[in-house]
Formats: sequence, C-alpha cells, structure tokens
Amino acid sequence: MNWIVYMPVFARLCPGAMRFANQSWSQKVRDKPGQVDLAKQVLLDNAVYGPAIIFPCFYLLKAAVQERVSFLEGLGRYRDNILEDNLLSCAFWVPADVIIFTAPAWLRMPLV
Repeated sequence: MNWIVYMPVFARLCPGAMRFANQSWSQKVRDKPGQVDLAKQVLLDNAVYGPAIIFPCFYLLKAAVQERVSFLEGLGRYRDNILEDNLLSCAFWVPADVIIFTAPAWLRMPLV
C-alpha cells in the first residue's frame, strides 16, 4: 500500500518532489517550488495518510488479531486515542519526513 501512496499519488500531488530530492543542497536552498512540495509531502504524510489510513488499519488489525474484539471496537479505540497517537507520531515523523523527502531518491529506502 505504501508504494501506491508514495509513488503515483504523491508524484501527482507534488510533481517537483523527485527533482527537488535529487538536487544538491545549494540548489535545494534556492528551489522554492521544491520546498513547497517538500512541505506538502510532510503534511500529506502526517495529516492525511497516517491518521486516515495507517492508524485505522493498525487498530483494525490489532482488534482482530491481538485483542479478538470487533472491528468497530477497534475503531472506537482509535477514536479514543486519535489525538495522542497522532501528536506522538508527528513528533517523530515530521522531522524524519523532512530528512527522508529531502534525501536523494536512491537513499530513501535505507532511511525508512
């Protein structure tokens, strides 16, 4: 699922991202559209993809496998924890995403 989101979807929403990632640092500092795409990627990853896809899937799977409760109960637990989970996730992933999305494309997989 990650490939589907990060490659075709992010490429369409942030068309200059790969060009920006593969530039030298001195070029990145001057590339304002590339910096905007970087910000869009970080925002999409942390404000849309994580809260809307990753965490619900995690809670659904955890409910079914580990806790043996219904999917609705699993989603209810996510609802109870949504703010704390997403704030803690952002505390880690916003800085990490800035590094990952700024790194050259060939270096991204080892970073993640």
